[in-house]
Amino acid sequence: MSAVHVRCAQSIELSEWIVGNLHEQKPTAGSRRSELAAASYDLAIEHHRSIAELIARDLFGSAYALIRPTIEACTAGFWLGHVAADDLIARVDDGTYRTELDPMLRAMSKHPVFETGPMRQLMQGGGRIFHDFAHGGINQLRRRVPNNRFHTGHSEAELIGTLVIVDSVALTSAVGAAALCEQEEFCKSATVRIAMLSVESRARRAENPPNGPNSPSSVSID
Repeated sequence: MSAVHVRCAQSIELSEWIVGNLHEQKPTAGSRRSELAAASYDLAIEHHRSIAELIARDLFGSAYALIRPTIEACTAGFWLGHVAADDLIARVDDGTYRTELDPMLRAMSKHPVFETGPMRQLMQGGGRIFHDFAHGGINQLRRRVPNNRFHTGHSEAELIGTLVIVDSVALTSAVGAAALCEQEEFCKSATVRIAMLSVESRARRAENPPNGPNSPSSVSID
């Protein structure tokens, strides 16, 4: 089994741990705001599992196309739960307002958790870089036919680093969802895992420095 497949198995195990702890939990507030936030976090968590499964099957382009939506869903969970005005919650609910990453990030920029924590770098940096992959841009295309041959050109180091990034997004979503359900112990456990991923990310970036500012491995989760 390759190092990438070993790391995929770890991401899938993480997904099972998250889902097992959140299964059938309910937001304690019982408001539409909290329900929509929980749904967004849940979507991000499901996307994370799909990305790991796709990479495990060597479907790298499809996996990378899901990373931006994963980041958007996690961001929407935080925005809906803590930032959006009541009238926007109503408009999201009736389908007359569509959440978009950049406006949500601007609205969140002064929130204490977002302003000082790693979430800002992760969501802003990751959202920018993986936007191109989500829409079939040049970063996606360059990896499709290296050396004029049909063969995906994703390096082992990049794939493993990408799994670390999406693991962090999934755990950030899990913390947000667990907070809505007042699952304090699970929040603490997930936060510890985020810190462990940060250490892993720094070690991998030191061993394999990012190949330019638009490289997926340039995304910081510190």
